Amino acid sequence: MRKVLSVATACLIVLPAITEAQPLRLDRERVLSTVGDVLPENIALQPTLPGPGLVSRQTVSKDATGSLRLHFTIIEQPSEPSWHLEVASASGARQQLRPDPDERDFWTAEIPGSSATVEMFTTAATVPVKLIIDRVAVGRTPITPQSIFGADQRELYRVQPDPIRTLGRSVVRLQFVDDVKKKVFVCTGFLVFTSAHLLTNEHCINSDAEMKSALVDFDFDGGGIATRTVKLSKFLMSDAALDFSLLQLAEPADRAVLTLKPGVDTDGRPLLVIEHPGGEVKQVSFRDCAVKGPKRPGASSAMTDFGHTCDTLGGSSGSPVFDTTGFTVVGLHHFGFFDGDPNPVNQAVHIALVIEAIKKRFPTLIRP
Repeated sequence: MRKVLSVATACLIVLPAITEAQPLRLDRERVLSTVGDVLPENIALQPTLPGPGLVSRQTVSKDATGSLRLHFTIIEQPSEPSWHLEVASASGARQQLRPDPDERDFWTAEIPGSSATVEMFTTAATVPVKLIIDRVAVGRTPITPQSIFGADQRELYRVQPDPIRTLGRSVVRLQFVDDVKKKVFVCTGFLVFTSAHLLTNEHCINSDAEMKSALVDFDFDGGGIATRTVKLSKFLMSDAALDFSLLQLAEPADRAVLTLKPGVDTDGRPLLVIEHPGGEVKQVSFRDCAVKGPKRPGASSAMTDFGHTCDTLGGSSGSPVFDTTGFTVVGLHHFGFFDGDPNPVNQAVHIALVIEAIKKRFPTLIRP
């Protein structure tokens, strides 16, 4: 018999209700996994040498960290694109950043190691440009949380047969910065509607600033497989009551979208979850993974959810929940249970409700 664990990673925080359907607000530090901290910085960056070419170089170092991300705020820049940055790690890996003329701030991608060198290049002798490096996200090894439901029943995704292997290519790890809590959190997301649209939880990414800070990791599967990291370009919509956010990738992915289909109406119906628990490499849950309560209140008093007994961790938020008959997505996993709940189960939002909400805003995305 499996032991059910009521753990802190599943706790919810309730804000004072304005109406009966006021959504619950989730404490990210108790629900999600943390993979980094955001530290204040104050380094000015502007031309110190005559252009064109390399006009400035600055090194940023932080002790005892496995990776860095730098945040730049643009103080002044010309209306025409006449400058760019190149950021190099200690090992020589480089990334190039070319902000748009109307852009006011931006993050680098992840920089391996504990130091980074920032170089500014211009195409003219004199370019009025000034930036401030005002935040540094330092990576850390996440603390492995307990399983939200039951004993550890997850398995590595990379050793699974089809159709799980094919489905999982469209499931991603999301890293994003919470500027209020000064943390880097991880969630899960997946491709929907087109190869450029991504679905995750509202309690994962729910603002334009968080969208711009996010890194989307495709193929973070382990076993020597190369991970491809891309950024997001648009925060399209969110719904706190249904706990979902719809995002747009900066570039389309080279893989198929997952099929969304209503279909949770019976207790005991077998399910499958593909996830990045704790921000770890992609894993799957299908052992003792089934519906437990097809109608449950979710982030509000409305009956938006179904219960399930699939094994998840903090960081699994935003994972697709599949029906194993047709391997279609029937739910969006979003949280566990209250401490002391006499009927402890994980919960997922009925995907039919998510489809309906998105269709009202973006009817052309939903295919008949």
